[in-house]
Parts: sequence; C-alpha cells; structure tokens
Amino acid sequence: MIPQVHVPGRTAEVDFGDVWVIVSGEKIRAKMFAMRLSSSAKAFHQIYMGESQECFLDGHEKAFEAFGGIPEEIRYDNLTSAVTKVLIGRDRMENERFTAFRSHYGFGGSSEISGNPAPRSTRNR
Repeated sequence: MIPQVHVPGRTAEVDFGDVWVIVSGEKIRAKMFAMRLSSSAKAFHQIYMGESQECFLDGHEKAFEAFGGIPEEIRYDNLTSAVTKVLIGRDRMENERFTAFRSHYGFGGSSEISGNPAPRSTRNR
C-alpha cells in the first residue's frame, strides 16, 4: 500500500452516523455529524436528533469554528443534504441550498463513489 500524504487544511470528510443517547431516562437513536481533517485526523462531532439539512449545515459551521478555519475541499458519501441526484462516476447534482452554503464559505466538495469496496479509512488517508 502506498501511503497518502495530505496537506494541512486541504481536505476533510463529513458523514452522519447513528448513535444511541439517553434522554430523560429513555434510550433513543440520534444522529452524529462528524467532520474529520484528512491531514491530522482531528475530528469534530455533534449530536442531532435528525439528519436534516439544517443539522448538516449547522454541523459544518460548528466544525469550522472548532477547527479555526475551513478546509479547501470536503468529501461526502452522497448525503441527501448535499446531493440531489447521483449522476455518472463522481458527478453529482448538488442541492441548491448546499451549493449556496459552499459558495459562501468558499470550499469545494466531492463525493465518494457508492459501492467502492475499499474502506473509507484506506481511501482517504
């Protein structure tokens, strides 16, 4: 395996995952927003009760604040909060609100190819 070298501040990855939380004594499923910087593996996590676009965009803003900056490019796994339609190869039709958000903050976005058999940890290092 050839090690990949990531330039600091260049790339990050974002995804949501399921987590269980206890609220008022009841165990419920929630969503965890995660953004990880590719060069340092420094990560930001935020728990939300859903995976709405508002949560998605709020997670970005909080991660940017926590990191003290904005990566040049962020990779996504075809999240519906960002992607309206998967086209051919890496081409995606982005959601208009996400495109405006991305343009405002000045970062590029890219998507993983669904069905890629290599684990994310080896693809993005």
